[in-house]
Amino acid sequence: MSALVYFIEGILPYIAIFIFVFGTVYRLWHWLRTPVPLNINLAPAKTTWKAVTGKIAAEVLLFISLLRSDKSLWVIAWVMHVCALAVLLGTHFFGVIDAGLELWTPYSIPGSAAILYVAAAFAFPLAVTLLVLLFKRVFTRNVRRISIPMDYFAVALILLHVMGGIYMTYFTDLDMAEVMK
Repeated sequence: MSALVYFIEGILPYIAIFIFVFGTVYRLWHWLRTPVPLNINLAPAKTTWKAVTGKIAAEVLLFISLLRSDKSLWVIAWVMHVCALAVLLGTHFFGVIDAGLELWTPYSIPGSAAILYVAAAFAFPLAVTLLVLLFKRVFTRNVRRISIPMDYFAVALILLHVMGGIYMTYFTDLDMAEVMK
């Protein structure tokens, strides 16, 4: 194996994951430390650091404001994010770890193929929720009014990526072990 192929297949995915995780943490830390120029507290506003962190965590994990405004969209968004997390952790993150383990050692994680297929099964509800969100953007007047072309492009790009993954996983005779080599 040449040094370039080893770098691209064996080292670059870990560098990308490192940059993504620590870049996200850095941007969030920077955002949380940025002073608010006009601090207008609306009752009942959270004032302590722990309360604000809890409020942000609840919003990020449970989409509380979306739940209050549109329950059907909340269900779709929550299912989409849970399925996307399962696909990312199960197929991409776990797949990168398993491929790296096989690349550097003669060992593999037991049951890795089963874990990848279970995680890939989450791609079907992910694709359905993305289609619903795309149709909602196209056919709902109020949503279409506030949508910009980048919104359509982002949802369509993610949908195409998921559909490509579903096709390669379930409808082709692609040998992933050969692809990883």
